[in-house]
Amino acid sequence: MLDILVVCLCAVNLISFVACASDKRRARMKMRRIPERTLLILGFLFGSFGLLGGMVICRHKTKHLRFIILAPLFCILHTLAILLVFKYNII
Repeated sequence: MLDILVVCLCAVNLISFVACASDKRRARMKMRRIPERTLLILGFLFGSFGLLGGMVICRHKTKHLRFIILAPLFCILHTLAILLVFKYNII
C-alpha cells in the first residue's frame, strides 16, 4: 500500500512540474496558457514539490505573490502530512 502512495505522489509531482514547464513554454510562444488556478490546485493536491521545482528550475511564476506564498506552504503541509503517515503507520 505504501508503494502505491509513493508512486501516486511521484506522479502528481511530475504532472505538476510538467504543467508548470508547459505553461512557461506556452507563455514564451504566446499560446493559450494553463490557468493559475489549475497550477495551484495541482500543487494543493500533493503536487507541491513539482510546482516549487517548476518555479525554481523554469523560473516560472516567481513574481506572483500567490505562488511565492502558497507553493512553499503546500510543501511544508505536505511534508508534515507525509511524516504523520509514516510516524503513525496510517496506511
